[in-house]
Amino acid sequence: MSLTTINNPAVIHTQNPQPGACWIDIPGEPIPVGAKFYTEIHVNTVNQEVVAYGFVIEYDSSKIKINTRKGDNVVITGRYGFLSAVNIKQPNVIRISGFDISGSGPDPQLHLLTINWKAVHAGISELKFTVDVLADKHTNDIGTPKGFSSVIEVK
Repeated sequence: MSLTTINNPAVIHTQNPQPGACWIDIPGEPIPVGAKFYTEIHVNTVNQEVVAYGFVIEYDSSKIKINTRKGDNVVITGRYGFLSAVNIKQPNVIRISGFDISGSGPDPQLHLLTINWKAVHAGISELKFTVDVLADKHTNDIGTPKGFSSVIEVK
């Protein structure tokens, strides 16, 4: 079976005015079973530069899976992003962290990361987004770090 690639022409790009908000931009339409797709992680850094982050995303692996096919990067940096580690060993969970002393931002919708996925079964999967760390070069929190969850629909 070959996979259909969705290049996300209709990704919903949003902005959250809350300082420290972290959210996942998702495709704007249901994903066909068997298709590869991606989501983008954005951060509102307000007037601070982000130098460190730690995120946890929980998902329903009976509907979507991290795309680990050879030749595909699981997580890649966004336009101004940086990445240190990705852990997908725990079922239904992806842990992502980054540290870069030079920092990135400030930006009200900094594109930090892109995650590659594969749709495996029809249904709904919530992407439950938790922010463990979102810090500037002085180790101060950026705003009030909070992850905003999203929902992926597979048809």
